[in-house]
Amino acid sequence: MRSKTRRTLRAAAIGGIMAGALALPATAAHAQPSGCQVMTSSNTVSAYCATGTGEYQAVARCEKPGNPLPTLRYGQWRSPGGQPSTVSCLSGEELKYGQIRFR
Repeated sequence: MRSKTRRTLRAAAIGGIMAGALALPATAAHAQPSGCQVMTSSNTVSAYCATGTGEYQAVARCEKPGNPLPTLRYGQWRSPGGQPSTVSCLSGEELKYGQIRFR
């Protein structure tokens, strides 16, 4: 009976810690870049963000004719105001769309 009570208390304590961690406000490391653009040309995706904090990355959804499963390809992580992030589909693949992701 005693070990069951300990397990219950331990689970409650861990749950409280996790809930507290999720309630913390976002810090500067979680702020997103702004003034962003995504451009596509042929089989290449280029993403650029002018301002803000954090990092961004170009993402290309590439599909090979006859294969129902797409492949996601990723560009370099970049800081706002610097170089654009670019990524291209491989030979034999078609670019279906491009997007940007943040961290």
